[in-house]
Amino acid sequence: RKAVEIIRDKFLVGLASQIDQSLDRYEKFFRWTYRIQPKSQEACRKRILLEESAAEKKMKRRMPKEGDPIWAWLLHHNAFDLRLYAYVERLFEEQAVFVKGARENFRNMDTTCCRCEPATFPAFDLDGNDDDGIPPDDNMEQQDGEKERTQKSTF
Repeated sequence: RKAVEIIRDKFLVGLASQIDQSLDRYEKFFRWTYRIQPKSQEACRKRILLEESAAEKKMKRRMPKEGDPIWAWLLHHNAFDLRLYAYVERLFEEQAVFVKGARENFRNMDTTCCRCEPATFPAFDLDGNDDDGIPPDDNMEQQDGEKERTQKSTF
């Protein structure tokens, strides 16, 4: 009971099984945004999520099957943990209200494709038209080199 109270009162929970949704929620709740190089950061985020997904799939292959003798032993010795996890799954759904109304793709608010202040070329394409003129596969080093050649302009 104490663990349930602590988790309810002190944690914004996330689930590995819903890692993308969990990260979106953390970004909105804690107001985390990309400041520079949003396309590079987005590509990095996607790569990490894919790596995590692959690791999770690999772990599932080694899990005991329901009905195996070890399954019953694990179930018995982890009964309280399983009840707590079931609570966390419900809490995850309930905590969605914490970010209700927050803008989708929050992490890309007020981003810029360079490190200059003020930005020397348009901010990350938030309208979905991909009209910012930067190919999606450009990396930070290429953009840094272009930044030095770009003339400043006022928006």
